[in-house]
Amino acid sequence: KPVPVSARLARRSSPEPSGCIGWTGYVMSNGYGTIYVHERGRKELVHRVAWELARGPIPGGKHIHHLCGNRRC
Repeated sequence: KPVPVSARLARRSSPEPSGCIGWTGYVMSNGYGTIYVHERGRKELVHRVAWELARGPIPGGKHIHHLCGNRRC
């Protein structure tokens, strides 16, 4: 049975002195982290998955920005 995405996010996240939560898992060449979401059958950007787990679906046409500028955040 696959491990829930929330548990995999927690295992691969690490608090940083800046207050950000850094991603320690796979990072693409553009600097963004990705994680496989079994329920959707595809890889997704970590910051988007984290937002959805914390706040619900991202409204259509909206973007999630890293205010800190750290793509691993």
